[in-house]
Amino acid sequence: MTKKIYLSKAFSLIELIIIIAIVAILSTIAIPSYINYILTSKVTAMYEATAPSRFIVTNDYKNSCSGINYTFNSGTGSPSFLKPSNYISSMSITNGVISVTGNATALSNNAINLTVTPSADSTRQLTWTCCVDSSFFNYAPSVCQNATSVCTAIPAC
Repeated sequence: MTKKIYLSKAFSLIELIIIIAIVAILSTIAIPSYINYILTSKVTAMYEATAPSRFIVTNDYKNSCSGINYTFNSGTGSPSFLKPSNYISSMSITNGVISVTGNATALSNNAINLTVTPSADSTRQLTWTCCVDSSFFNYAPSVCQNATSVCTAIPAC
């Protein structure tokens, strides 16, 4: 008598349930991490948007030893050095201090604001300090993980 060997060509019900459970467990871990990663990249883009403003402040300070004052709406792309951004509501420069107001709607309903402050040494070289509210440290790039009290106005010459 010969035995017939039956080969299964499909998954059993228990195998399918195990696969669904594994996918569900991975999803509960991966989706929140992905959302945090996306928010971190948006805050980093907010910081990088200050690069032209930092250049202008540095140039003005080195040439005339003063901070400049300027306010603009980044959604319109005005002035020409600022590219329109969905993450920034407004940006202003007051006495060399750059304040970036985040667009809460684009930032997952988080009111994230950055302050980028220069400090000068005796040779009028500027170094920049970026500050964000401590409740948003986990979304801010490492250069912005300073308490907001650290950011003060640019020193006079």
